[in-house]
Amino acid sequence: MDQIPHPVIPPINNDIMWITLFCVMSGYLIWRHRGRSELSNTALMFFGAWSMFWQEFFSNWGGYLLYSPDLNLLPWGSTWWTAPNKPVFLIFSYPVFFTFIYTVLIFLLRKAHKALPAVPLLAISLIIATPIFYGYNLLVDGASVDAGIWNYVDALGPVITTSGGGAEPLLWPALPFAFYGALMAYSLMRVDEKGHPTFLRLGKPDRYAPGIKRETVRALTSMLWWNAMYWFLLTMPVNLGRELFGHPSALVP
Repeated sequence: MDQIPHPVIPPINNDIMWITLFCVMSGYLIWRHRGRSELSNTALMFFGAWSMFWQEFFSNWGGYLLYSPDLNLLPWGSTWWTAPNKPVFLIFSYPVFFTFIYTVLIFLLRKAHKALPAVPLLAISLIIATPIFYGYNLLVDGASVDAGIWNYVDALGPVITTSGGGAEPLLWPALPFAFYGALMAYSLMRVDEKGHPTFLRLGKPDRYAPGIKRETVRALTSMLWWNAMYWFLLTMPVNLGRELFGHPSALVP
């Protein structure tokens, strides 16, 4: 099933789109925080998501995902547990996509939890977030495969063939991605009396007076949490799945 993805649109277009969205979102957050001494939950999401873009290169290996060589690539070739093609635009797309999707999800989860207070928050997160993440993976990911931006050169489980000749897996890594999305949403919904995610307590930011040091600790704690959730719920399962049940690949060695 190994095959080179078919050509894509000029790669500069992809970079410009994500860099523009990144700048717009960054500018909005800077404007929103003028005169404030504390980072908002949205800003912490932005930093957390931004810090984990590098894991894309590892989870791509487990999913046999190969980005088109026509994209602008980072000078980081094939290394242990990473796919060889590593696009520049991922540095900018991660904070934009995850900040947006979790902002929408938190809004929906709050509405659902308010309407159904007897239903555990974890159950609500799994019921609502799981299909949203799976649907995104099937539709948007499938459209990108069809456009040739990336392709799956092998797969674990069934696939569908797009009109452009690409292969879109239905189970792997789609299911781990959906499961990760739901549990990450649940962790963001668990907040303290101030409305801050409870996982921020791990860094013990209240040891410090309000100011740069305290907010730096909160931002670093958020980054570590986002990376740990992504690594243990998505990257590790996907890569171990390939190690145990996958096949050798010439294109994603």
